[in-house]
Amino acid sequence: MVEIASTYRLVQLENAIEQWDDPSIRRLIERTLTLRLQGYGSKYPGGVVPFDASAWYATHFLVCAERGGLQPIMGFQRVTLQSCGMHYAQFPPLASCRQSGCARHIEAMEKLIARFEGAPEKLSYTGGFTIEPGLRADRELIAELRTLMVVLHYLFHRDAGEEHEIVTAPIIRFRIDELLASYGFEPLLEPPDEGVLALGAFAGERTRFMRARRFNRHMVERAGHYEAWWNDRVLLRNRAGADTRSEEPTRRLEQVANGSSTRAATTLQLRPLVT
Repeated sequence: MVEIASTYRLVQLENAIEQWDDPSIRRLIERTLTLRLQGYGSKYPGGVVPFDASAWYATHFLVCAERGGLQPIMGFQRVTLQSCGMHYAQFPPLASCRQSGCARHIEAMEKLIARFEGAPEKLSYTGGFTIEPGLRADRELIAELRTLMVVLHYLFHRDAGEEHEIVTAPIIRFRIDELLASYGFEPLLEPPDEGVLALGAFAGERTRFMRARRFNRHMVERAGHYEAWWNDRVLLRNRAGADTRSEEPTRRLEQVANGSSTRAATTLQLRPLVT
């Protein structure tokens, strides 16, 4: 196993738009979206935009190298039904189903969403999984980063508590659906061969919606290798009522990025956009 935990930092960036007055946050989200543009740009035709408005209020899980600040080399994002509602946005997987016009997918997604109307924070959607294109020659590292992506799903799912569920839309061409299935994900539609959907926004790329309510023992064992790293992640979130005049959050984030702070768990609750 590649020693990712000893080489890279794990960063959890929450709701960048509410932290927009902090230059370190703006720098990190710019690097995050640049990574996605580069990663998707090397695999898809021109004109495909690999993010929507949800990228600004999503939670981003980022594996970062510490070179000139925090530089993401792998990442994906998570939104909940609740966070989409708070920003007057349609839940992304439902939007994809409706855009496709597939009645079976629309019905299945609407039924899933209806189950969480009373607890919208318990339904998550993930997407935007990207690895830095320049790393693809290192096959061992790429394999570990792909597995780590699933590990991070398990860890945030576990911490979300009982009744939490994840829905995602892996691209069949990259066989991510097979990887997810090996750790407990199930297809949204049965049988799986009838659950393929063409994504119009991604030039007709074929996907298969999958869901996770629980993970198997293989994932639980695998995640154990990353438990300490997960607990030591850099957590960047907004705190309502903080002093907007303080420059302390930026200074502390720059210390982390430059390696001058300790490796202990770091929670940075940043000042709000407005007072």
